[in-house]
Amino acid sequence: MGTSKLRMTLTGLDYAPVEGPFTVTLRPAGNTAGTAMEATFNQPGETDFTVTGLNAGPYAVRIESRNYRLYSFFSNANPGKIRLAIRPGRVKGILAPPLHPDLTAILPAAGYFDTLDAMRQACLLNIFAKARHVTTANSFPFVRTVLRLEQDRVFCRVAPEILAFLEETPARFEKADKTLHKPLKDYKIFKSFKSRDDHANIQFTLMRHSADGTMAADIDIDEASGIRHGLEVLRNQVTGGKTNPYQVHQLLRLTELDPGYELLLR
Repeated sequence: MGTSKLRMTLTGLDYAPVEGPFTVTLRPAGNTAGTAMEATFNQPGETDFTVTGLNAGPYAVRIESRNYRLYSFFSNANPGKIRLAIRPGRVKGILAPPLHPDLTAILPAAGYFDTLDAMRQACLLNIFAKARHVTTANSFPFVRTVLRLEQDRVFCRVAPEILAFLEETPARFEKADKTLHKPLKDYKIFKSFKSRDDHANIQFTLMRHSADGTMAADIDIDEASGIRHGLEVLRNQVTGGKTNPYQVHQLLRLTELDPGYELLLR
């Protein structure tokens, strides 16, 4: 009978207890003697869990749940505090607080936010949070008015000074490929910049109106190459060919950036 224990502190990316049940599967790794084990936990409100009866190890450990992404590690690696990312497909909607006055100021009409479906609301809140963050050198003040909002991007009128700002902030922004972006009607794309993050980059694709020269931007957040953090790689999860804003929410959470709303699970 094994005498070792595996202790885990398990939360969501927001450090709150996870919704169970979740299953922990352990298989001997390498030439380790021992048998595979499986334990299922469903203790609402708890974050500390222990699996007993193990051999000295190491074990390959997998944590699985219908609501959260797979998390895997080796038992001798001391995982510490384990944070699980929500599966985007398990989200039924969002719970958003009252809007920040700065965000309300760029919306095209009173009550506009309430007319949006949950995914477009999430997209807008993600971009607002990222654009005001230190990783973008607080680029939000250059945004003027929302012109069009999609599930994975927002088109906004922007101040012309944004071009110099993006060009003159090389520590935060670099030039990016603009060819995959389509301009608004009567606009022509001329430059694109992306924040220098390993993941959840914000991209400003600038365009100019052909008649009056006013500037607009296609603003989106890219999942880039995803994150490996014990979690299965968080790669592009698409809905109708577009980036899922709930996935972006989790990427922001993983980097300690709070998008300002909660994901509601089915």
